[in-house]
Amino acid sequence: MGGEPLDSSLHVALFAHHVVRPESELDLGQAALLIAAPEYPDLQIEETLHQLDLLAEAARPSLTGLVEGTARGAALVQYLVDEQGFRGNTDAYDDPRNSFLNGVLTRRLGIPISLTVV
Repeated sequence: MGGEPLDSSLHVALFAHHVVRPESELDLGQAALLIAAPEYPDLQIEETLHQLDLLAEAARPSLTGLVEGTARGAALVQYLVDEQGFRGNTDAYDDPRNSFLNGVLTRRLGIPISLTVV
């Protein structure tokens, strides 16, 4: 996506089309970026998804040998916080950029739900 802004009804239709899929087929990153698209008409969804993929690939060594879900989750959070610098925006919690996945990826700053999507 990018280029000319879409009207809001088209954004809603694209989001709805995406999220009605079975849970196993739902791409949470893409859904979050579809939410951001109306605010960021030049947002390149595929490029941003690629950034998420690269982040996931870089985190993989931190999870090596960990089988149990809680341990894997803790290791992933530690990687994202300690090595990638993600954190909650305690100074400006209500800043809209905290809610948009593309902004959170760029700024490494967000609210708990957007950080959870990462």
